[in-house]
Amino acid sequence: MRVIGLDVHRNFAQVAIVENGQARNHGRFAMDRSAVLRFAETLTKEDDVVLESTGNTAAIVCYDRRCLRLARA
Repeated sequence: MRVIGLDVHRNFAQVAIVENGQARNHGRFAMDRSAVLRFAETLTKEDDVVLESTGNTAAIVCYDRRCLRLARA
């Protein structure tokens, strides 16, 4: 299982992943529909995704129902 943390900004989201007890910076993706969906496609059912509480969080969880299912939000 991976724990994926997203620090959501206006134009991008910064990604950190903890897997097997090791934390690593996984870069960032743009806050546009295609980039969010590409990120969502990398998720598995075993992944836990953590979002900070911010006004831009809706951009992650509301772009597409498929994103919601993949992110298990």
